[in-house]
Amino acid sequence: MPTKLEENAPPAPHSPHLWSATPTPLSPDYEIDEESLARAVEWQHSLGIEGLFVAGTCGEGSLLTDRQTDLLTRRTVEMAAGRIKVSVQVTDNSVARVLDRIERAKTCGADMVTVAPRLFERFATPNSMRRFYWDILESSQLPVCIYQLPTPTILPAEFIDEVYMHPNLQMIKDSTGNAERQKMIFAVAAKRPSLHVLTGVEIGYYADFIRGFQGGLLGSAILNARWARGMHDAIQAGDHDLARAISAHIDDFLYQIFGGPSVKSWMGGLKTCLQKMGLFTHTTSHFDMPPDARTIEAIEKLVAERFWEFDLDKLRAAVATQVK
Repeated sequence: MPTKLEENAPPAPHSPHLWSATPTPLSPDYEIDEESLARAVEWQHSLGIEGLFVAGTCGEGSLLTDRQTDLLTRRTVEMAAGRIKVSVQVTDNSVARVLDRIERAKTCGADMVTVAPRLFERFATPNSMRRFYWDILESSQLPVCIYQLPTPTILPAEFIDEVYMHPNLQMIKDSTGNAERQKMIFAVAAKRPSLHVLTGVEIGYYADFIRGFQGGLLGSAILNARWARGMHDAIQAGDHDLARAISAHIDDFLYQIFGGPSVKSWMGGLKTCLQKMGLFTHTTSHFDMPPDARTIEAIEKLVAERFWEFDLDKLRAAVATQVK
């Protein structure tokens, strides 16, 4: 039986968007590993991913130098060669600093820039936060994605209808988990068909997606894109049992890779998995989150089983068995 949320869910978009908040391959001396980057870009193109968001949280962007971010952006654009869109994080504490970053992103060939809540929150007021986003949208030389995070410097709700109607805003990534805020965003998107609203929630992707999102911008897309696409297809076909089963399966293998529900080995587990898959040469990360022996063993088992491959028939059989 469908849940109340499923009964009230808006129709699934015909072609859901799927972006990757892609991790950054680093060498042992913390420089951009360009050979691994090339493999990761090609791999994600093969998965049918629409866009790559570089230097985000999963890309360790706040810990890269400006030189490294520019190199990462430029080489990703060159490797994507027009087949995949590229957005780069340009978040900073002032409009002027963000605009400087946008200018560099444009020079490097990015298609879009992503702006998260500013890092310095002391003395912030609702009006100053509105101006921060509005002035960036007014002056940006590239289309903008706004990344919503549950922080004190997020755009105040009373300005959503005004700011998010700006024509230079092309995409919103929402990781707030705030249902009321999401409803306001969906209302704006209904008036602006060109505005794409994507969820950043990876665990429990199904439940978030059916609230009205048009897809996902996920740090785990490099691992689960085929399964996410399968879930989208199941929802479009009205098979919510299958969609829930796919989402639960995604959660299961992500928890194994990330070291359990506490995700204590999030970045370490992710990069170890990518290394075992032959995509990354090294597991170097600025985050101190190494996987333990049990997590490494689980990752090796998943990779041996080629967990990234979507097997619809096997999953349908498992669902049928559960129903019986």
